Amino acid sequence: MEAQLTDPGNDARFQEHIGYRRLASGPNRLPNGSLSSVIDVDQLGMPDVGNPEFAGKEIVLSDAPSARAEANAHATRSLQRLCGNATSIVPGVRRARSYTAGTWLREVLRVDSDAGPVSFAGGDLRVVSHSWIVVDGGPLQAIRRTDAMIDRDDVLQVYAAANALDSFPVMANCYNAVVVGRVVDASSVGPTRLDTPGRCKPDILAPLHSTSQATPCVASAVVLLAESAILQSKPNGVKCHQEHPADRRAETSHERGVEDQPRLASGCRFRRH
Repeated sequence: MEAQLTDPGNDARFQEHIGYRRLASGPNRLPNGSLSSVIDVDQLGMPDVGNPEFAGKEIVLSDAPSARAEANAHATRSLQRLCGNATSIVPGVRRARSYTAGTWLREVLRVDSDAGPVSFAGGDLRVVSHSWIVVDGGPLQAIRRTDAMIDRDDVLQVYAAANALDSFPVMANCYNAVVVGRVVDASSVGPTRLDTPGRCKPDILAPLHSTSQATPCVASAVVLLAESAILQSKPNGVKCHQEHPADRRAETSHERGVEDQPRLASGCRFRRH
């Protein structure tokens, strides 16, 4: 039974396991993502936009032509989980943008720059799904810029934990991002190491074979919840970041902002997980 639940191709079993099929068969119509756009950030490649799962969708590849030359299977599968026509729980998403991790750090978070992160406020973007981790050093400044960006834009970002107990990714130290582990095998265990060490992470687990596949599934659930709030006309919709009032102290990353933060650490290396 466990092997079936975690088979990356057995999406019907996964949807049943997380309770989605029971919700979908209920009396209330579930939103399908048609009111939302999403962003997927993968380690080193771009998805296959010709995959049938993306038929009818606008998929924008945000990297240089060299990164688009050959479709990356890992990136394709992550985007399928996030908004695929057959795989995702929000197949109605019609617009998605894909980045490699390096481009996201340089051109969106703008680490090693005096400019602040790019703003995604005011549109239909609901979530950014990150199926990558940083090892061997990492962008400490990126943690603080991510926290500030989530708070400013009210767009949730979801990061993968590592697939090992003894590995704790730099971005798992964010305050406002949701960090995703996996149920079926070992993945990162907190506490956090940076920006107020000792906080509990990951925030949530999903029953999939890797954290990089669990993460877009959690991100797709964010879209479903956000659209549910919109359709029910609840004031302010869903609060798109986590609050940790017991953990917040003076001089946290959110309160410091991004202008006076240390530069990007050298020797940063990405890996699939």
